[in-house]
Amino acid sequence: MPRTIAKSQIRATGSHHDGAGAGRTTIEERLAKASPKLNLSRRKLLTEILDNSEETYFLSSRELAKRYDVDAATIVRTIQVLGYERYAEFLADLRAHFVLRIRALSRRVFFAA
Repeated sequence: MPRTIAKSQIRATGSHHDGAGAGRTTIEERLAKASPKLNLSRRKLLTEILDNSEETYFLSSRELAKRYDVDAATIVRTIQVLGYERYAEFLADLRAHFVLRIRALSRRVFFAA
C-alpha cells in the first residue's frame, strides 16, 4: 500500500543562479549529473522508473527489480551511481518526483480548462 509523503520530502531543484536544472526534481538532477557514468541500459532503466513513478514510487528494491526484469543488485548499484547510499533515500526522492509531477499536471489541466 502506498505511503503518505511528508512535505519535507518534496523537493525540487531550480534555485541555481545560472538557470541550470530549473524545474527539475532532485532525482532528475542526479540522473543528469550521473548520466555520463551510466551505460545505456541503466539510463533506460532509470528513465522508465521515473516515467512510471506513479507505479514505482512505493515498490521495494526487489519489487522494482522484478517489474523491470533485472536483479535487485542492479537496482542498488544503479542508484548508487546517482549518489544514493541507501535505497530508502532514492525512494524518498522518487516519491517527491511523483508528487511534484502530478501537481504540475494538475495545474496544467486546471489552467487549460
